[in-house]
Amino acid sequence: MTKKGTLKDYIPLLDSIKTRIRRAQIRATLSANAEMLLLYWDVGRIVTERQTVEGWGAKIIPRLAADIKNDLPEVKGFSSRNMDRMIRFYRDYQLLVAPIPHEFDETPILPTPLAKLPGSSDQSISPPPVGKLPKSSPNQLISPTPLDQLPGESISPTPLAKSPDVLQGQPIVPTALAQLSSAEKIRQEVLQEVAFLLPWSHHALLMEKVKDISIRLWYMKESVEQGWSHQTLAAMIKKDTYNRQGKAITNFSLKLPSPESELAQQILRDPYIFDFLTLEEPFRERELENALAENLGKFLLELGHGFAFVGRQYRIEVSDQDFYLDLLFYHLDLRRFIVIELKKGKFQPEYAGKVNFYCSAVDDLIRRPGDAATIGLILCQEKDKIIAEYSLRNVEKPIGVSEYELTRTLPESFRSALPSIEQIEMELAERLLVKPAKKSTQKKKEAME
Repeated sequence: MTKKGTLKDYIPLLDSIKTRIRRAQIRATLSANAEMLLLYWDVGRIVTERQTVEGWGAKIIPRLAADIKNDLPEVKGFSSRNMDRMIRFYRDYQLLVAPIPHEFDETPILPTPLAKLPGSSDQSISPPPVGKLPKSSPNQLISPTPLDQLPGESISPTPLAKSPDVLQGQPIVPTALAQLSSAEKIRQEVLQEVAFLLPWSHHALLMEKVKDISIRLWYMKESVEQGWSHQTLAAMIKKDTYNRQGKAITNFSLKLPSPESELAQQILRDPYIFDFLTLEEPFRERELENALAENLGKFLLELGHGFAFVGRQYRIEVSDQDFYLDLLFYHLDLRRFIVIELKKGKFQPEYAGKVNFYCSAVDDLIRRPGDAATIGLILCQEKDKIIAEYSLRNVEKPIGVSEYELTRTLPESFRSALPSIEQIEMELAERLLVKPAKKSTQKKKEAME
């Protein structure tokens, strides 16, 4: 290093190089994932079309898998089971890319060179987030954010579908898209936006567990937006998060202007599933609060995107008296505080008045300029819908009521269909040709008497 060079000059250079490396890693990862997904989609298309033309059945799949393994032993991911998934992937998302006007396996698959990806200049920028998609109702179609409008560097996740290098300079355009209804077009655009941002393991899980395509798209969007891992996505599907979103009883439509009321409604769930807790009846409200605080990461995941923890037993002083909020959060998207009151047992009408008081105090004592009105959320084990609606109707503050469950119980129809412990013991005894000694001895005594 020359005399003119100083440590102050060196640090920006190092930061610039590290930023460039991270940016290239992100772009390469997304591009590779998109190419793999498009390959799997195209293999599904090729096999499906050949089966249709030749009349081949499902037995062709194991043979293809075995031959690919023999001829290309270094290639992974082409087991019989995974090839079945590729066929399903194509059939479920036929317009993910346009129909390719080539005969079966003669279709060329030409990846877009990395150098031709958008944003390949050497300008130093921060690595782009994986996805920032807009919030929407789980029962509404999702309005996509084009990838070229995402913050940071633009990344094209569908290089084959949009690259002018494919098919001798002819870009692929979804010819069937014009024949779709407006709702179907929106859903198709959303699919093209989020599908290539998810790894194959996510798609395999969604195809197996979620049959409805619209619901599947909602889970795709949430996975991208919230960065759900495969394990987290599986847990969210198991907890039926889609059907719980936006289901709390609230007075938001009366107390908040549109569209704030709709957005606030969608951040609340009913019920909340706290299956990560080990509490057993009987327990006290303070024990529930302590357990949630000790499992804050899982609690935040169950609350949903945008919740930031502020404090528990948060002290506020009103007229020289101390009051303590069970849990206080701030929602980053709605830009407002959220007071959560935990209750054991059934919802009672007086809970609404107490939370209304807390919200008023937070608005006066804590809320900052630019923050929206505080929202209250009452979590209880049971609620009567009519009583809850009456209780919230005339309170001044926006408040919601939801239930919480420590475990999800089996439906009654399932429980009645399961064998009892005694039935299982008898079945095992018969299979092992061993009779339960105690029961047989007791029967003999009863016979002798």
